[in-house]
Amino acid sequence: MNDELKPIVVGYVQHRPMISPTEMFEIQGKIIRHALSKGLEVGALFIEREAMSQSAFDSAFAKLDTYGPRYLIIPGIDHLDHIGGSEPLAVVADLTARGIEVLIVA
Repeated sequence: MNDELKPIVVGYVQHRPMISPTEMFEIQGKIIRHALSKGLEVGALFIEREAMSQSAFDSAFAKLDTYGPRYLIIPGIDHLDHIGGSEPLAVVADLTARGIEVLIVA
C-alpha cells in the first residue's frame, strides 16, 4: 500500500467582464494543462464571478485546508487582487507559509 498522500490541486480564476466565455474556457484549459505538465491533476476549479468578492477563493482555500502536498494554480498573480485586502504577493506569501504551493500559468 502506498502511504504517500495524493496532492490536492485547486485552480482559481477571477472572472472579469472583459473575459469572454471562450477566453474563460481557454484559461480553464491552461490551468488543467499546466497541472498535467507538473504531473498533477486538478481536483477542483473555482471561479470568482463577482467583482471584489472572495467567496470562491474562500471555498478554494477550504478545499486546500488539509495535510499533505497542496497546490493552488492561478492564471496570473493579478487573480489574487482583493483577497483579504492584501496585495497579491502578500497572499502568495501567506499561502506559502501555510504549506500551499502557488503555481502561476505562464
